[in-house]
Amino acid sequence: VVHGDKYRAALPEFDLPLLRNANRVGSAETSLTHFRRSPSWLHQNGQCVDTIKPGISTLPNAGRGGFATRRIPAHAVILPVPLIHMHTSLLEIHNPIQYDYEHERYYYLPDHTTAQQQLLNYCFGHANS
Repeated sequence: VVHGDKYRAALPEFDLPLLRNANRVGSAETSLTHFRRSPSWLHQNGQCVDTIKPGISTLPNAGRGGFATRRIPAHAVILPVPLIHMHTSLLEIHNPIQYDYEHERYYYLPDHTTAQQQLLNYCFGHANS
């Protein structure tokens, strides 16, 4: 039982046939029907994404990553994904240095980076860019 409008608004409307269908084919298949594409649409608009596979690096402490499944020529598209351009300083974590009680805020020292966001692991970059 859900109490309160806030929580009820986050849940889908109760629909017994929809729930039965979700139980039969899965919730994604039931709720994301507008994402289905026909084979002809995929043939005209789709791109194959079998150029890489997930795996564990053979380099010490490198962790997991994407690895080529075949030779990829120089300057070839590896995966058709969008990129978001951002400065690496947006991924820095700063510890608060001083609290200003008059303005009720923390002051940070820009050169006092204590850590970096995990998102940095998934970013492409070059030291000279």
